[in-house]
Amino acid sequence: MMSGRRPDRALRQRNGRVTPYSTQRKAREERGPDFLPDYNPTTDQLEALADVVSKTWHLHHCSPLWSLATSTSQLRSYSQQLVAHLSTNGVGGEGAGGPAQFTARVSALPRFGLDGSEALWITIAKRAAQKGKPLVEALLCKPAEHGTPAAGFTSLPLLLLRGPTHLSRQLLAWLQAAFDCHTSPASLVPDDLSLLVAQYATAEKAGRGLGSVEMVYSLPSAVKEAGLSTVALQLPFESAVTVWEATSSAQDHRKAFTQMLCEHIHRHFSIKLSVSYF
Repeated sequence: MMSGRRPDRALRQRNGRVTPYSTQRKAREERGPDFLPDYNPTTDQLEALADVVSKTWHLHHCSPLWSLATSTSQLRSYSQQLVAHLSTNGVGGEGAGGPAQFTARVSALPRFGLDGSEALWITIAKRAAQKGKPLVEALLCKPAEHGTPAAGFTSLPLLLLRGPTHLSRQLLAWLQAAFDCHTSPASLVPDDLSLLVAQYATAEKAGRGLGSVEMVYSLPSAVKEAGLSTVALQLPFESAVTVWEATSSAQDHRKAFTQMLCEHIHRHFSIKLSVSYF
């Protein structure tokens, strides 16, 4: 049986003095959990991130890109090639070869990744549209160490994409043709999503987050036929942190986090989220 006394108190107070253990523990508490990266973005990185956060993205895998160059002249050439691709495929003009109705911009974001790696930012907009209102946005980046690609290839394995389906498909087609790469939709398993929720909540606790997080569950087809397709759970960051800390002693922390949330919904609403897709 576990007593009500905090197990670390005896270690922290011994012979009327503070032990090195307590000093180390305090330092860990001040900097947050070990899974939260010590990320101190530069001004340029913050400006780049401002275009990424608070938006809904479709995630894709992207294999290494062949012969990618990020000089100013080459990026300008990529932009022109993308516009030509849209026009040739009947998207950028009045049928194949028609006048271009879209503009495209391919740019590099230096030191965007946690490891200081470069990212590629692509936008497509209507030629007559107001500046700053792109129809399609895409970000290719390497959020963490991802191995060393073969000579001549650049590894940007994560592709974030948002915009109309027909334009997004043409952008993916151009990427694959221009850089001899392959893109495919990416999905995260529920345990990984749980870890992301906890990371997000802890960042908010440390003053670096953006607010509450919404967890959406897709229900089985049998339930959808009855008229209920999804269940959305709005989770304030304080609650996420509380649940994460309460399950910290579990053997599989991430699964315990998800299970506790599912049990909460079942207890109050009799809905089994465990059979749903998170």
